[in-house]
Parts: sequence; structure tokens; C-alpha cells
Amino acid sequence: MKKFNFLEQDYTIDEFIDGITDGDIANFKNDEDFLEFLIYYTYGEFLEGEDLKQEYLEKYSNKRGILVIDMLDGYDIRGKKLYHMYEICNKDKIKFMRVLHHFGSIYNERFTKEEILTNLSLTEPVDFIDENLMFSDGSNPKKCFSKDEILGLGYSEIETELEEEYWHDLRKSLIDRINESIKKNNDDVPLLNPIKSYKEEQEEEQRKIEENRVASDYEIPVDNLFFGKETYDVSGGVLNFNMQIVSWFENTGVRFGNYYFFRSVPMGDYCLVDSRGNIFIPNKKIEQEGISILPNNPIRNVDIASVKRILKDYLQKLIDDSIENEEKILQTKGMLEYFENTDTIKVSDLDKFDLLIRDAYENSYGKIFDDSDKNKQK
Repeated sequence: MKKFNFLEQDYTIDEFIDGITDGDIANFKNDEDFLEFLIYYTYGEFLEGEDLKQEYLEKYSNKRGILVIDMLDGYDIRGKKLYHMYEICNKDKIKFMRVLHHFGSIYNERFTKEEILTNLSLTEPVDFIDENLMFSDGSNPKKCFSKDEILGLGYSEIETELEEEYWHDLRKSLIDRINESIKKNNDDVPLLNPIKSYKEEQEEEQRKIEENRVASDYEIPVDNLFFGKETYDVSGGVLNFNMQIVSWFENTGVRFGNYYFFRSVPMGDYCLVDSRGNIFIPNKKIEQEGISILPNNPIRNVDIASVKRILKDYLQKLIDDSIENEEKILQTKGMLEYFENTDTIKVSDLDKFDLLIRDAYENSYGKIFDDSDKNKQK
């Protein structure tokens, strides 16, 4: 149970000491130097007074400190557990700060509570940071995560994917080394669930995308061809991290109650859409005629119309001012005639019609993306 609520409550130094030591400095093996370090690490930028240790302020005062301690408090890491973590760092305060920096904070937890507590419980705990782990381009993370960055005084420019890969594989290394220590010492501790490397996960994700993808030579019945906007959860319907995408769709003709199974093209994700364009998100797996949808299906919303309907509505709008739109009317009539006299169209040929169909859609129903969508569109 948490002892602190730093974001909503202020604490006196005595209250902080009582909480961080779990009520007894003996839990820190009476190490008053470590306790003093923690005070500067957590509260350094807020401390005032003539008797402050300037050396401690410069070396340990940390803009992220209070957020990291808040995270550890949420993990029930105080007192003996916190001091044990310090011992695993060989009582090296800079290394201890590096470890805490690598843990993240309450806003960005890089290791789970289970992983950290499991390591603290081992006969032979492992280093939290794998010093042998390099960035995938061969550079050393130590050069990027400088003391200034650890203190929150600077920021290292690191390519996003390199950094994501490093944090992921750092966690994988910790899990693997913890499990090795458990097996080696026959500790009565459950093994942690292993994870794949960043590269393996990316390759697996790419395989899934390719397996899902609609083949370029697949032919879609023109009567079943739709176009418009979809809201797509890039976290697979889990984190609700959405972006909006222009997409083609195929009505598969397979029904589920009042809904039809639609498939995005070429991505190949399925969704259930009714006659009004409403999406149905199931709370359990739905399967019909070999098509299945899970609750974490990434398509969260659609705003689509059949291609023939888009062209007919656009043509009607153009005819309202036939003299001004004579050229567009002829072009749209030709396109509509093409679709009305064609039974199927290959996926590989859809790119040819993207611009014209989008123009017809937007002139008939309004812009696909408004200003508020600019950062979400693709």
C-alpha cells in the first residue's frame, strides 16, 4: 500500500523519512548517509536554507526524483527493499541513480513491479542494468544517458526506434537473467514470463500484417467496394491510441445479426458494420463463415460509402451547376460507367482511383479530415 501521494499532498522531511524508511532507520541499516542522499535526490530542487550541502545538491538533486520515488512507493519498495536495491548497486549512489533512471517513473514504467520485487527476493540478485547491452547500431547507451540526463538537466538525442529497442531489450535481459539466477540457486520463486526481443516482436508483427494483408491480385466485386475513413487503434484496441486513415473496404456479404462483416483493403482487418455505418465491437470472439473478430479488433469507427453511391451523389451535386462543372461531369460519368460495367476490380488497381474517389467523397459528404484530425491522419 502506498505511503505517499506526492502529486496531491506536501510532506515534511520528517514525514518523508518515516515513510521512506518504513518507520525505522534500522531498515536502512542505520545508513544515515543513504537517507540524506534520498532526501536530496527526491526533494533537492525544493530544499532551501543556508545549511544545505551544495555538493549533494549538485550531485544528486534530480528533477525526476520525486516521480521515481513515487513509482517505487507504488511498488511497495521502501525501507529494507529500497536499501537492498542500493546494495545491489554496490552502494554506488551514481549507479543507483542510473538504475532508478532506467526504471522510468510513474508516467513511464519500464520494469514491472513483479520483475523488480522478484529480483530483490533472489538469493543472488542480478544487476538491474545489463551493462553489456548496446544500442543496435553498436553505440554505447552510457554515452547517451549522461549524468545530466539522469539528473533531468539535459536530453540526449537518440533515434526513437533505437531507444525503444534498447528499453525493450533491457527488460528482456533483466527477465532472462533473473530466471537464470532462480534456476541456478533453486530459489523458491516463480519464474518470470519471458518476452521476445524487440527485433523478434517486430518481425512477428510484420508477419501478421503480411498474413492479414489482402493479396494484390485479389478481385473485389465492384458492388461490394466501399471507400472512406476509418479510425484505427494502433495498439490493437487495447490502449485506445487512435489514428484516422483513408481506406478502401470490401463488404464480404457475411452477416451477423444486423451487421455485415467488412474488410479493410489492403490491410485486411475485419469489422462489423450496420446499414447506418455503426461499428459493433464484440466483448468476446465472434466467428462466422471463417471470419473472426476479437474485442481488441483495431478498427474502432468507419465513415464509408459504396463507390457507386459516392460517384452518383457527386454527379448529382455537379449537375446542379452543369455549365460550371461540365468537364467534371463528363469525367465522373465516365468513371461511374466504368464501375457499372465492371464486375470486379483487382486490389492492385485501386491506387489508380484513389484521388478521384476521394475528391468525389469529400465534395459529396465533406472533408475526410478536419483541422482537429491533422495530427491523427495518415
